[in-house]
Amino acid sequence: MGPLPRALEKKRLLRVGVARYQEVGDRPRWCFQPAGAARKLGSSKCIRISNNEEFESAFAAMERDRPDAVIVQPSLPSKRAAELALQHRVPAVSVPRWFVDQGGLMSYSAIYADLFHKAAVYVDKILKGAQPADLPVEQPTRFQLVINMKTVKALGITVPAALLARADEVIE
Repeated sequence: MGPLPRALEKKRLLRVGVARYQEVGDRPRWCFQPAGAARKLGSSKCIRISNNEEFESAFAAMERDRPDAVIVQPSLPSKRAAELALQHRVPAVSVPRWFVDQGGLMSYSAIYADLFHKAAVYVDKILKGAQPADLPVEQPTRFQLVINMKTVKALGITVPAALLARADEVIE
């Protein structure tokens, strides 16, 4: 179990919202362990968004059942999600680093440049005759935590010093 589910078990984080697109047809579900852990403890609210026009109403709905934080699905428009989270004064985290560049509070993800490099290596091997089934599956090995201090100040929250010390980048 990761650190967020452990924190949820200890009730340090009480309510987590998850903003994601509504699943349609065969589209794969967006599964996220922290949201699942929060749901098991009865402290998660999933906000399903069918289209971009539902953004405002989805974040406005958080006013009624205010989460302590919201996890934003990476396929949602990052800039708008960050703006609405800030407008409704809800700390928002997501996977891609650019979410933080666009005003989100925090992101934690594999370093995309590394992933793209590994993909290029695989393409090169396949073009040189390797069978895709013979290539090993690799997991990311480097991750980055990015925190936006402008957003921290705008929300009026405090980020623990230990978390700031672990951040790979802090945007002032």
